[in-house]
Amino acid sequence: MDTQSLFGKSPKPDAKTKSKLIACGNEYDDLPMTYGLKQSKNQLRFGSSKERFEWISQGAVDIGFISSADFPKLKGGWTVFPGICKSSLGKSNLNLFFNKDLSDINTLAIPPNSNTSSIVLQILLKELFQIETKIEKSSLGLESALKKYDAVLLTGNNAIKEVAKNKNKSFIDLGEDWFDLTGLPLVYGFWIGNELLVNKKDYLQISESLKSGKNSIKSIVNNISGFDNKPHLENYLSNIIKYDFGEDEKEALGEFYNYAFFYGFVDYIPDFNFLEV
Repeated sequence: MDTQSLFGKSPKPDAKTKSKLIACGNEYDDLPMTYGLKQSKNQLRFGSSKERFEWISQGAVDIGFISSADFPKLKGGWTVFPGICKSSLGKSNLNLFFNKDLSDINTLAIPPNSNTSSIVLQILLKELFQIETKIEKSSLGLESALKKYDAVLLTGNNAIKEVAKNKNKSFIDLGEDWFDLTGLPLVYGFWIGNELLVNKKDYLQISESLKSGKNSIKSIVNNISGFDNKPHLENYLSNIIKYDFGEDEKEALGEFYNYAFFYGFVDYIPDFNFLEV
C-alpha cells in the first residue's frame, strides 16, 4: 500500500493555544498517555470509545483519542496527531475465551463498546480461521457468558484482569493472530484534533504527557485500586502495549481499513491528514 497517499499532512492553524476540551480513554493502557495532562489547564473528559466518538462527532471536544474503527465515521475537519497511537505487536489484551475448541464455536459474544476489536475478530474469523458463527453483543461477565455462548471476546481492562487471574481458561490472543495474518502491529486508536483549533503546542502537550506517563508506569500501577496482580499490569504497560505511531503502524492501519472495507465493516477507506509539528 502507498502510505504516502493515505497519510498526508494538514497545515498548521494560526489559533493560539488555550485551554482545550480533550476526550480521553478510560482503560488502564490509556493512563500513560493522559498522565501529564491532569496537571495541564485543559478540561479532560474520560469515556469509552463509544462516548468519545459521540463527543468528537458532535464537536463537543477539541481533541480526542478515537478508535481506529470509529475514525472513518467522521465527516472531516479533524487532523491526526503524528507519532502517538495505541498499539501492540503480537501479544495483546484482545482475548477470545472459549469452552471447547475453536472448531466448535457456533455462538460468540462480543462487548457492546469494542468496535475495533470486534472488527479484528471478524476479519480473523474469515481470513485465518474460516469460521462462520452467530455473533451477539453481551455485557455478561466471562463466567456467565461462557455458560450461554461457546466463546466470548474480552478486551481492555476486562481482558487484562481475566488473564492476570491465571485460571487456566482456554483462550487465544487475537493480537498474535493478527500478526500471523499481516505481520504488522494492531492499532487500537490515535489522537485527533479539530483542524481549526489545534496547533503544535497542543500536540506537544499530548507528547509530553505520554513521555511523563511512560516514565511513571510503576506509580500509575500502584495507584490503580482493585487490581491484585500488579506485576502483570506493570509488565503489560511497560512491554506489551506500544505508543509509537511510525511507518509500521501506518501500514497496519492501511491493512485494517482494507480488510474492514472489503468485508463491509466500514463504508470507505479514510484519508489521514497529519498535523504539521
